[in-house]
Amino acid sequence: MAFFKKIVTNILHSITMCFVYLRYLTSKSRRMSVGLILEEFFHKDLRGFGGYAMTAKNISDYYNNHQDLNLRINILLASKLPIAPKPCIKKFHNAKVLFRPFDDESPNIDLIRYLWCFVINPSHVLLCIEYYLTYSYILKALPWIPVIIYIRDPRGPQEWERLGGISTELQWRKIDSPSSLIQRMDLENNSVREIIKFSKTHNRKIIFATNADFLVQRAKKAYNLPEMKPYFLPNPLSMPKLDNVVCSNRPSIVFIGRLDPQKRIWMIFELAKMFQNVDFIIGGSTSSSEGNVLAPIIDQYKHLNNLKFLGTIDGEPKWKVMAESWGMINTSIHEGLPVTFLESLSFAKPVISCLNPDELVTRFGYYTGDILGEGTDKESLNKFSKQIELFLTDPQQRQEKGRQGRAYVEKRHSFENFNKHLNEILKNENIL
Repeated sequence: MAFFKKIVTNILHSITMCFVYLRYLTSKSRRMSVGLILEEFFHKDLRGFGGYAMTAKNISDYYNNHQDLNLRINILLASKLPIAPKPCIKKFHNAKVLFRPFDDESPNIDLIRYLWCFVINPSHVLLCIEYYLTYSYILKALPWIPVIIYIRDPRGPQEWERLGGISTELQWRKIDSPSSLIQRMDLENNSVREIIKFSKTHNRKIIFATNADFLVQRAKKAYNLPEMKPYFLPNPLSMPKLDNVVCSNRPSIVFIGRLDPQKRIWMIFELAKMFQNVDFIIGGSTSSSEGNVLAPIIDQYKHLNNLKFLGTIDGEPKWKVMAESWGMINTSIHEGLPVTFLESLSFAKPVISCLNPDELVTRFGYYTGDILGEGTDKESLNKFSKQIELFLTDPQQRQEKGRQGRAYVEKRHSFENFNKHLNEILKNENIL
């Protein structure tokens, strides 16, 4: 009986693959479909309140709300979510989201269901926002569709060693040592080479792109691909209209992002104690697992009157906070090119940070220098306090840095520039 069932399943899978391939070949019309692959989408039911999720939402909103553009966007979630026990398509933010099965009771039948969802709503190129092991389910299910791996935060041993210096990071990940983090890194990074090998056997193109110059060398080392030559693909932003730059009457510095251990938000809390004349505004929240680790830390500082917790904010409330703040702060031990850096600069507001991707902070903000470990020691906090003093006491310099940052972001990271570069990649690779 099991043997007969296996034969029937294999036949169904072969027939379905034929339909999927025919649909792929015949569905290219005036608008090509790009499938964004990522683990989260910016919605409370889809795990997504981080930079990748926001980027995916921004991209899908831009293309799907502009019928005159030649591309439309689908979302292919790589993570398993309980709201979709079986493969299905649901709509969020004007984008069709394809879910992989949550349970593993009948993986072969679920794969066929998944492929039929693709017949209903096909994509002609797959754009992976970064690369994670979970993506392989989708890429192996659709082995002929070209893939663009959009490098955002490649992590080699050096990056994982930095993260391993944060005790709460290890606690959150339920890992006992930095060496265990590096072992996990090896598994993730090896999966990139494995999908390249798999794709070659199916004559499928794998294309690399990145949103920041400094990430190229990091990716070459992390993935052990020294010959890699990524295209530039900017991080797309909707530029706010600025008739004039406004600031709150009382000095205010904003942090926006997911509250996870690598952000070291406790450093911001300590700085709030040191600068009681400044409002520190926290726009972000934790997941349940992150909350279990960070909640006791956050509770120690909630009594501070100048520390404002807003939770996750988006849309008009977020833009209002960013428009009225004096600038942004980031205390992370590790990042790629944070979307929030670019968003802050789009409002002509400089960034205070211990990270300096593509030297953006030295050019358009206040760079403290690199800070390792927990960051709560006197020397580390003094590095931040020195830059905050400069930020507060020289309004002319602060405004000029913001103005130059706005001009840079408007030229390099606009949606128009993103659309231009994405279309150039598709044409150069004979996909479009």
